[in-house]
Amino acid sequence: MTSHFLAGAWRTAGRSRTMSVMRRRSWVWLAGSAVLLTVVLAPYLVAWRAQPSGFVFSGFLVNPVDGFSYLAKMRQGWGGAWLFHLPYAAEPGAGSLLFLYYLFLGHVQRGLGGAPEVVYHSARLGGTAAMLGAAYLFYRTTLPDSGARRWAMALTLFGSGLGWIALGSGRLPVDLWVPEAIPFFSAYANAHFPVAAAAMLIAMTMLCAPDLRRAVRWGGAGSSGLVLAAVQPFAVVSVAAVGLVWGAWTRLRPRTDAPADDVQRQQFAAALVFLAASVPWLVYDAWVTSVQPSLAAWSAQNLTPTPPLADVLLGYGVVLGLALASVFVVRQQATSGGRLLVAWLTVGLFLVFAPFGLQRRMLLGMFFPTAGLAGLVFADLVAGGGWRRLLATLLFVLCLPSNLVVLTATLSGALTQEPELVMGSAERAAYAWIADEIPQRSLILAGEVTGNRLPAYADVRVRYGHPFETPRAADELAWVESIYRSSAPAEDVLEEMHGRAIDYVYVGPRERTMGALTWLTALLPVYQNEDVTIYGLPAP
Repeated sequence: MTSHFLAGAWRTAGRSRTMSVMRRRSWVWLAGSAVLLTVVLAPYLVAWRAQPSGFVFSGFLVNPVDGFSYLAKMRQGWGGAWLFHLPYAAEPGAGSLLFLYYLFLGHVQRGLGGAPEVVYHSARLGGTAAMLGAAYLFYRTTLPDSGARRWAMALTLFGSGLGWIALGSGRLPVDLWVPEAIPFFSAYANAHFPVAAAAMLIAMTMLCAPDLRRAVRWGGAGSSGLVLAAVQPFAVVSVAAVGLVWGAWTRLRPRTDAPADDVQRQQFAAALVFLAASVPWLVYDAWVTSVQPSLAAWSAQNLTPTPPLADVLLGYGVVLGLALASVFVVRQQATSGGRLLVAWLTVGLFLVFAPFGLQRRMLLGMFFPTAGLAGLVFADLVAGGGWRRLLATLLFVLCLPSNLVVLTATLSGALTQEPELVMGSAERAAYAWIADEIPQRSLILAGEVTGNRLPAYADVRVRYGHPFETPRAADELAWVESIYRSSAPAEDVLEEMHGRAIDYVYVGPRERTMGALTWLTALLPVYQNEDVTIYGLPAP
């Protein structure tokens, strides 16, 4: 009797200790996630609060050219649209079901009545939280060892490559300028990369998890397919290719931990649900970007080639090296979860260098299997104790500086009022006046930077505003610059602008540096402040 009581007490105490450890570890990762969210938000708050009188922070620290295009898309949603029109095209063409995520954020902004920048960055943080939660579930599914899961999650939260070593060498590894390559950088850069990464991780988890209820598995697969197709369509190709390779590998070369036939059938059905939810969107995207002339021109310019191999290898650095060691030395592909990690890494590297125009975009999600495989090596090193534990610590520390370089470089640009990241108060006031006073859909002639910003703040069109989203961008930019630099008689310049259907001309500090602008005497000033004058064209 006593022995049974003691055994029961021992089991109860053991369960209690196990639950205590699980809760403690959960709090550790929640704390780590909170630190990351704080780190990727704080520089924006500092940049906003630190601007001196006469300056306004743009709201973007990374790639502001694309950043303003996101706000321009949100503005269309704020106006009630669910069909996207190219905001940087003089002739936008018919609407299409593209960029639904940013149109949706515009509708959210309209419902909440908030500023677009606040809604945008709130969505960025929300997407980051979803990405981290999905990564936690993914590693729990694919990594049997808790130590490996902890290291993989730590790398996901704060890790990067060795790009910092190449500073000053003329090279630019991907961890310093390609946000989709690194989860930390994705969280710092924009609102849609974290959401897409979360959808990829959920899809992978639904495909390989051995013990999920059927409704959860199929619901997760379908919803992740829908989100991924709407937010980052090309990532559907990555998930589908990885799922195909992993499924064939598991089926043709089964291991002792292979799931039961019923589970395999559910996994296969989940893959079909994912494809059914996502592929129709891809077919629509391909169709609409081929039949609409403005979108076809945009698609032809939307080329993102992968950087040189050396920049990719340096950009993933220690994490990739350890992942490869895990594949060829530790041989973790003996488990079903390990095989998924290996399949994702292998297929991902193939797609990144496959000969098509969107190679670089295939870097999205690549860090997760790489970190998972590297986490196995970190766990083995730590378990060895002594110098191996010190080596693991050193290797992890080497993964941190690139993210610090990104943070300091971008924030310092805003604090020193770099014109790409900060605008003058007079410029911002001019945009507000245009939004309130100029008729919607008016076509405004503006310089390269101004043309990129105008559609984010007002319902107007521009001749040039974005290197991808302006059809025949190079020709349009050349024409815009030729007008501002023109020394032809005013009547000739005016005739040429009438021929391009220009309604208004924007002249700010950047535009004044482009030419003498003697032809402005033929125009009618309709607005003026200390830096900006806006002119209307007289009737032809």
